[in-house]
Amino acid sequence: MSERGLTRDDMIAAMQDIRLPAEAPGGLIADLAVAIGLGLLVALLFSAVLPLVTRRQQPPRPPTAEESMGRLDGLPEDMRVIGLLHILRSHDPARAREFTEELYRKGPLPDAERLVASIRGISNA
Repeated sequence: MSERGLTRDDMIAAMQDIRLPAEAPGGLIADLAVAIGLGLLVALLFSAVLPLVTRRQQPPRPPTAEESMGRLDGLPEDMRVIGLLHILRSHDPARAREFTEELYRKGPLPDAERLVASIRGISNA
């Protein structure tokens, strides 16, 4: 190593020696092969990562009739009966039709215990 430092002119002169050849070995065909290879590599990496990013979430499981009835605890009786009718209609429309006539008659709503028994009949069936 030399004791004296490099001058600016020495550095510039040394950098001018580093040059790529005007024509690379293989020419245009080699350049195209490299470009195609890099493109395929990027596509392969993209196709490996894409399923991880776009993975679908499982839809939540609809509540069972028993779970839905549990949510109605503590509501006033009228609201509870209406909720029970909705549960019955969503789980078994044919059984819900049995209560249609009672709904349109004057007087009280259908009995909550009958509705609960009817819904539990669906769950046990």
